[in-house]
Amino acid sequence: MSALVARGVRFEVCEITLRNRGLKKEQFILDARFTPSGVVRVAQLQNRERYAYIKP
Repeated sequence: MSALVARGVRFEVCEITLRNRGLKKEQFILDARFTPSGVVRVAQLQNRERYAYIKP
């Protein structure tokens, strides 16, 4: 994952999911960032930054 981060990839972890699954931020790699709501973050990226979410 560090190699991907070095190439500009960002990993964001949803804090709601952490809470619902009983996980702690300390369990994740240092390169991970945290966002209060993953759904809201995806919507922000789609609307403001022109990203696309593809669901198989």
